[in-house]
Amino acid sequence: MSTMPSSSIETCYFCGAPATSKEHVPPKCIFPEKKDLGIEANHRENLLKVPSCEIHNLRKSRDDEYLLAILSMNCDSNKVGQRQAATKLVRAFQRSEGFRRAAINDPVRRLIFDRDKRLIVGTAALTVDRDRLKRCFEHIGRGLYYHHYGKNHFTGSIDVKIEFSVDSGVDLLGESDHPQRGLRAICDQGFAGTQKHGANPQVFYYQILHDQTSRFPLMRLVFYEGSCATLIFG
Repeated sequence: MSTMPSSSIETCYFCGAPATSKEHVPPKCIFPEKKDLGIEANHRENLLKVPSCEIHNLRKSRDDEYLLAILSMNCDSNKVGQRQAATKLVRAFQRSEGFRRAAINDPVRRLIFDRDKRLIVGTAALTVDRDRLKRCFEHIGRGLYYHHYGKNHFTGSIDVKIEFSVDSGVDLLGESDHPQRGLRAICDQGFAGTQKHGANPQVFYYQILHDQTSRFPLMRLVFYEGSCATLIFG
């Protein structure tokens, strides 16, 4: 976080109050440190920042960590996300037992079809705090709206559709087993061919659908190439 000069007239991306700092959008913790990758790639180059007030930056740091946990542990995440879970997330769990319990909530052993290996494998299904996740995605969406549409904070509502959350009570043995998988297929088709914005697409990119007949856009957030959420602005 960097402090802004007192003479700045910038306003918070979320509420329009005078800004006191800059916030990474998405949170910086989502992007791996070089020490955790063991390769030459730097996934922390050209990260987006937006002006923020104190309430909408520092006070949500725990939500940022929770978001990292859920995204990196998602079985659909790529190798970068899996590496984040094995390194940065493990360190966070070691620092805080309370955080570990909050993230790994009611684990239940389930079977899932691994699309890469073409095998059915065992995994753990967790109970996710969907309201907390939606709050995280809303913050990101408002920050990206501010960045994308010329430093105007969005004052309307945002309906968040989480594409990767499924019913933990049953096994996931095929793409049609859950309505959420159907939602992802619809979003894949709807955003196909749409420009991907973001300097580190293996970690995060976003897409926007906004035609001349629509007052507000649709925005898709894609983390680790597999954890997706679609935001309906209105």
